[in-house]
Order: sequence, then C-alpha cells, then structure tokens
Amino acid sequence: MSRLNKKPELAAPAGNSEKLKTAVAYGADAVYLSGERCNLRAGAENFSLSEMNDAIKYAHDRGVKVYAAVNSYARDNEFAGLPEYLCDIADMGANAIITADPGIFSVVKKINKKIDIHISTQANTVNARSVNFWRELGAKRIILARELSLDEILFIKKNVHCGTEIETFVHGAMCMAVSGRCHISNYMLSRDANRGACAHPCRYEYQIKERSRDGEWYTIDGDKNGFELFAADDMCMVGHLPALIESGIDSFKIEGRIKSAFYVGTTVKAYRSAIDDYFVDNVLYNKKIPFYRDITDMSSRKGTDFCTGFYFGNPMQNKLLINDVKRRDYLAMVLEYDAETRTATVMQKKKFNVGDETEIFRHSGDTFTQKINSIKNTNDSEINNVPHPGQIVKIIVDQPVQPYDMICIGLLN
Repeated sequence: MSRLNKKPELAAPAGNSEKLKTAVAYGADAVYLSGERCNLRAGAENFSLSEMNDAIKYAHDRGVKVYAAVNSYARDNEFAGLPEYLCDIADMGANAIITADPGIFSVVKKINKKIDIHISTQANTVNARSVNFWRELGAKRIILARELSLDEILFIKKNVHCGTEIETFVHGAMCMAVSGRCHISNYMLSRDANRGACAHPCRYEYQIKERSRDGEWYTIDGDKNGFELFAADDMCMVGHLPALIESGIDSFKIEGRIKSAFYVGTTVKAYRSAIDDYFVDNVLYNKKIPFYRDITDMSSRKGTDFCTGFYFGNPMQNKLLINDVKRRDYLAMVLEYDAETRTATVMQKKKFNVGDETEIFRHSGDTFTQKINSIKNTNDSEINNVPHPGQIVKIIVDQPVQPYDMICIGLLN
C-alpha cells in the first residue's frame, strides 16, 4: 500500500437525529442530512432548522462534519425564501451544501457565506471536463455518478483541477435509471422521484400477461408473488476498498437516509473497520473481508444480492452472491447502562420476549449473544414481552454495553 494515500472520509446517511447519532457512534467521519426544503428524501423524517442546529453541534463536538443536502431540482415557486433558508444552514456551521440544480447553486453563491458546495450525484457528472466546470464555478467537491467504472474515475481524478475533491458511493441501493432520473414513480403514483418522493416501484413485484390469453398471468423467473422486474442489486464495495483507496477517491459515501438506524450502524461499522484495518495492514484487511461482509449482510435488503456497481463493468456480471446469510431483525437500541447492576435500558424497535436468543451489536467491541432472561418496565415490574414500538424497558446483559449499541434477533455465525 502506498503511504502517500490518505484515509478517505467515510460519509454516512442521517435521516433523523437517532440515525445521525448512530452514525457518529459507529465511526462516520461525516454525515449528510436534509432540512425540510428541496431534498431528495421526502420520505425521511429530516430536520427542522432547530433540529439541524442541534445535530450540527452534536456532530461537530465529536469531530464529525455535516453536509446539508438541498439537492432536488427546484421549480420556480420553490425559490421564495430559499436564500434565507440557505443562510440559516450556513450560519449554523454546516460544512457544505450538497446541490445539483444550477439555480440552487447560484443562490448558494449569492448568499456569500463561507460554506463549501458539493455537487450531488443527481447532477450526473461523468467526465473530467464537467468536474472542472463545477470547480471553476466554485464547487469544492463533486459526487460522481454511480454509472462510472473505476478506470473512468481514475482518469477523472488525474485530470481535474488541484484541490478538487471526488466522492463516490460505496454501498447501498442503486437506481435502475441513470443517476436517479426515473419517472416510473411519478407516472404510476404521482410521486416524483426527482423531487424526493419516490415510491420505489422498481421494488414492486410484477407479472406479465399475453394479450390474447385473458386471465393467464405469468411470473418472470420469480416466485408465486412475481418478480422485481426493474430492481437493481444493492452495491457493496467493502471487499474492494484497496483499489478505491489507491485511486485517491476523497470520500466514500454510504446510501440510505430512509433506512433504519440498524442499517446505518452496521454498515458504518463494517466500512470503518475495513478502512482502518487496511491502513494498519493489507494482510489484516484481506483476512477480515468475510467479517466485514457478515456485518453488511445483517441489514441487507431481503431477496437482493450485492454487486460491485459499475466499478468493474456491468453490475449483472459482478454479482456478490450472498450465501447462507443470517439477516437480523432490529429489536432495540441501548439508551443507558448501569455497570453495577449490569442493567441496560433499551428502547424497543420490534417486539421481543423473555427467552429470546439475541445478539448485541456494539459500536466498540465484538458482537455477543444474549439470552433475554428477564424484562422490566419503567416501574420495575416484570413483563414477558415488549410489544409497543418505542417502549422503554430494562434487561440484564452479560457484557458491558453503551448507548447506541443495538439488540437484534439471531445467532452469531
């Protein structure tokens, strides 16, 4: 490994405050989030200005950068009040604004605040000239389109203006359209993917019917429910990080602002461990690839294989088949721990019961198995199960835990 390469930044999704704090706890260098205007994840909870201010302070106090996504393609009626909104984000101390729309870009420039501008992957930047175009206009970082190969990224990196940062996605869902330019959701459900309201119809299960055979429906290489006709496999590059690091990519981005805190924690830990291990010893990194992949498998989307995206060519020719995966259900998050009594106070995410064999996934330390021998409510009364979302209960654990450690169902591999 060339010691000339610096560690790439690990940027994690933060769809709400809990996910932001989870990303920070599990080792993200930066988080990206959205406020209530002009973002491409309307389905995420997102942040009010007050919540964003608190989030930025929380992250900065722990040495983590915050990037605010204002990355939808805005209509004219959405520009009223936008300068004030962007000024507020800059004044809170956000490290950058992520945008794709030249109109929004021009407003960010005109507010004349000291804040970096990152060009969103939605801008579909696929060549060095486009990167330099944005750089000359004042962008600090370009988030490249997902459709590029590693060779193309290498060429871009070598032919852009000095100081230009390059960010690429390394994990998560991939769109069946070019850089998210999809209209199926809008056509079928009047929910515009390009304005943050995608209903993900590419994930729906479809059947086909031949016109002359009424009532005869056929699946397409699927099961009795149908076939996800348009669904792309998810990307997972945790086993190929050396090539990406050696390319000089500045930031590795994890997709998933509308996914769970469990997804955020497991994925960030896998990539944090992999990056750090590689910079210690390449042999150590290679030895631990199955460990990293096991962690990313924990919260992978059911029924979907992983692939390496377009980094090494056609994704369908570079599938990473998931064999014998033990996916986990996310049961609870640790809020507090009393070392004297070995009591963990947890918030329920999914029903669990006395007698369940679980595992506790820790952001510091190894995962360990834990049988739920007893459960107490906030009145210290014994209960047999935890059926209500958000319920706060206490359990005894065999090993120390910390806030944001997560309890999931399943046995260790």
